Amino acid sequence: MNRKTVSILTLALLAACSPPPDEGQGGVQLANRLDPIMSAGVVDEEHTNVLGIVTQMGGGIGACTGSLIAPNMVLTAHHCVASVPAGPIFCGRTAFGNVVSPNNVFVTTNTQIPFNGRGLIGVREIHVPQPNSDVCGFDIAVLILRSSIPEGTATPLTPRLDDFPLRGERFTAVGYGTDERGSQSGTRRMLENREILCAGSNCGRFGATSRELVAADGTCEGDSGGPPLDAEGRVMGALSRGGEGCVYPTYSAVAGWADWLKEMAVLAADVGRYDLPGWVT
Repeated sequence: MNRKTVSILTLALLAACSPPPDEGQGGVQLANRLDPIMSAGVVDEEHTNVLGIVTQMGGGIGACTGSLIAPNMVLTAHHCVASVPAGPIFCGRTAFGNVVSPNNVFVTTNTQIPFNGRGLIGVREIHVPQPNSDVCGFDIAVLILRSSIPEGTATPLTPRLDDFPLRGERFTAVGYGTDERGSQSGTRRMLENREILCAGSNCGRFGATSRELVAADGTCEGDSGGPPLDAEGRVMGALSRGGEGCVYPTYSAVAGWADWLKEMAVLAADVGRYDLPGWVT
């Protein structure tokens, strides 16, 4: 998520989508602090179930990505809705700050984030597995929307909860980022034929926890919270961070949070008054 201090919403949204320069040496970087993302991606009008997220935080506006996994339930990154210290992130030492008010978070299904603020959908509740936790391994969050998104607008994605992806497995990354010229920020883009490097307990040497997965490519496939979609179109995670220079993008894996996500889905269904999605039962 990119943050800029501004006074007008329109200018804030425009500025928020441009990533700032690196802020230090060593450690890893949250996805909002990485080099321009989706650099080789193409504009994506297909995945209306991958949402743009706008957050008001610390006097500024931030932009992130999320996955609609139930009519009123969005999967994203914890750092998209909570404060984090400036500069590099050190696993085991850097913790999240407090979660923002739901009144400060909005989502959109539009291909382009509406810079005039029109068409944004409000958030009713924000849930994280553990407040003020370590950034590494806990960078996942669920938003429950104030109203359900009609299936005619966006059909919810299915999270892949039963297993972690295998090394070499290919996926498509989707997110609201910049193109190779650093322009078109706030536009949903996708990169196909990305490759999984490791997942779960096999990722320790890359500084990832057993609840994460790492991509092999040196580009950052997707904005903060954005999904890697497997060959069946299922969500495998939410983009968290990467090494300096945007190498080894690391995702919070949904397979590592299956029970928690099912609990959140029950809560969301109760709020939205609809039957539980098939992936819950």
